[in-house]
Amino acid sequence: MPPSANTFKAAMRRIPSAVAIASTSYDRERRGLTATAVCSVSAEPPQLLACVNKQVRAHGHI
Repeated sequence: MPPSANTFKAAMRRIPSAVAIASTSYDRERRGLTATAVCSVSAEPPQLLACVNKQVRAHGHI
């Protein structure tokens, strides 16, 4: 029998992973978030990909 969704989520929270901090300042407002889904896209020009939830306050600023 597979574990329940809550058991699975609790187990996944225990897996260590890298964390990136994304922050911005716009019109004197500062916003930031932590992201675990970040990867490089290109070195020329330097670009990265970060998945940002549309419901977080920083989304519109980033």
